[in-house]
Amino acid sequence: MPFRWLIAAVLLMPLAGHGNEEEDLKSAVITRCMYEVAEFGEELVRICIDEDLAAANALAQYPANFAEIVNNCSQRRQNHAWAMVKVCADMEIAAEAALTAYDGKYAPLIEECRAKTGKQGPAKVKACVDQAIEGK
Repeated sequence: MPFRWLIAAVLLMPLAGHGNEEEDLKSAVITRCMYEVAEFGEELVRICIDEDLAAANALAQYPANFAEIVNNCSQRRQNHAWAMVKVCADMEIAAEAALTAYDGKYAPLIEECRAKTGKQGPAKVKACVDQAIEGK
């Protein structure tokens, strides 16, 4: 699709009415990529769109037990690409797995760090725990 047609498609999207969630996602991704990288050319816009849609689709496939982490990352990275949300979710999931693997003697420290970090997520909790363990 020539670049000028891509621009025309983005400009006409609001006139197309409401579609399903997949179409809404595509529209949002295209619009964001156009605004963020259009000045660098058509190829970068296409890469942005492809990578963002792939990340969004990957997140949709995550098991239900990760839904809270994905939702938190989505809210915290609200104005960023889905690729950034995926990076956040992957980091948080890995951190939660690491916290679960810690020896039970660190349970009080983990809870203390959860209280300190609030809703910042498992990666911040793990960083807090690791810092406290290294400091001992």
